[in-house]
Amino acid sequence: MHSPSAIRLLKTRPPAESEPLNPRDFLKTEKHIRARVYTAAAIVILVLTTVLVVGTSAGIVSGPNLVNPGTGQTSALTTHGFLEITPNADGWNAETSTAPIVRIRAANSEEYLLCRAVPANTRDTIELDEGTYLISWITPVDANGRLYIPPEAEEQVTVRAGHTVTRNATFTPVPPEESAFGDYAATIDIVGEAMAHGDETLTGEAGEAFMRKLQENANEAPNFFIYVPEEY
Repeated sequence: MHSPSAIRLLKTRPPAESEPLNPRDFLKTEKHIRARVYTAAAIVILVLTTVLVVGTSAGIVSGPNLVNPGTGQTSALTTHGFLEITPNADGWNAETSTAPIVRIRAANSEEYLLCRAVPANTRDTIELDEGTYLISWITPVDANGRLYIPPEAEEQVTVRAGHTVTRNATFTPVPPEESAFGDYAATIDIVGEAMAHGDETLTGEAGEAFMRKLQENANEAPNFFIYVPEEY
């Protein structure tokens, strides 16, 4: 038993302050304590690894909102494909000739979806929704009135999302003296119809300049006289 003075001494002695364990001193602790610490650390690492694997398989890329599209979801970029076209015409002049015009319509529609002037001997790319289309061409007209025979039949193309389909079109030049008045009149009428569905290459000031050059070039042909449709 403790004496009264010893008891008073124990009661008045301040409690020992605990100091953080120095990492170097950790190796000096009892083996069973170190084993428990190692086991706890291993459990924490295992839990974190499991969360990471499960999160990755669930589609988490990084950050709170970056999630891969789930089943049935499609990114907006993957609903479109591309049609790459190249009209080839020997002797065509970018400065003085009108450009070939491509006409595009859906395979299940009679109305043109898009008409676009595409400079000959160059490659152009048009973005389209996924689907099946029919493409046709309108002849350019050179400064001397020369016409070109475009591909006669409409060509069917299937555009797949995220893919590019390529098509070339070959135009055969025809000497101006071998073309008739009706060929030029029909070309001007067809171009006027295409402008109703034209993009920026066939509307506004660009459309007016195109039609003006077309009429001027046609008027240079020996078998053609000035022809201006009423709507122009």
